[in-house]
Amino acid sequence: PYSGPGKESFRTWMPAVAGMTAYLQIRARQLGSVKPPKAGGTVKLFLIHHAEVPNTTENPQAALTTKGREQCDRLGDRLRTIGVTPTRILHSDKTWCIETAKRIAARMGMEDKLEQPPYGIHTGYPIAPFIAEVRQAKSDLMMCGHTEFITRAAGMLVAGDEGRKAVEFRPGFNSLACLQGEGDKWSVFRSEEHTS
Repeated sequence: PYSGPGKESFRTWMPAVAGMTAYLQIRARQLGSVKPPKAGGTVKLFLIHHAEVPNTTENPQAALTTKGREQCDRLGDRLRTIGVTPTRILHSDKTWCIETAKRIAARMGMEDKLEQPPYGIHTGYPIAPFIAEVRQAKSDLMMCGHTEFITRAAGMLVAGDEGRKAVEFRPGFNSLACLQGEGDKWSVFRSEEHTS
């Protein structure tokens, strides 16, 4: 082990270097071989895994838990604070996704942006209609949906393959990932978790 001059400072900064290395490795896996889009004229896509809900197998129209509602309010406040202004806030027809989108939109003062798309966005549904809409978008979008669907959508946009995991919604409920791009050129802009 190292025992020369500066040993104590070495111990101090080495964990930070290791942490940054791990971060860069994760980002490299997320981005794959896709180059970041050029600055200017890009669209941001905010993908949100719905907030906490009870077992939906037992109750297909379950509402959010108390914690889930609190999660939405905190996330909506955060998005408003950092200036997120999507022109449309999409959601599925499931009760918990509608409630997630409505509560977030209310905290952002953007209830008039809520919209249920004419195509299905549930687990296992084709992502092609959503991808086509995103690639044609000229302004920021938000999607409050099911983790399996939005994970596949992110993989298709970033890596050209819905089977590739470009982002991870962890630890789960109410996690957010943001992509940026235009047309068929997309990359991961930021990935955050808002569950505590």
